[in-house]
Amino acid sequence: MGHSVCLVNLQSSFLASCVCARQSSDNVAVMIHDAFQPISYWDGFMQPSDGYEGVLLDTHIYQVFSDDVS
Repeated sequence: MGHSVCLVNLQSSFLASCVCARQSSDNVAVMIHDAFQPISYWDGFMQPSDGYEGVLLDTHIYQVFSDDVS
């Protein structure tokens, strides 16, 4: 059986973690993982206009290459 994470809970954790980090210092970057979701999933989440400065989205583009062009 695979392991899944409820994305709403993950977002809540990211928000709480950012608040905790900011209580320690305003001069620190907070990096969150994309949870293997498309970048568009995160549109509007933790925006500077909402008070979330210095938040970075860690994302990796995975590509598979093959000689098979069929």
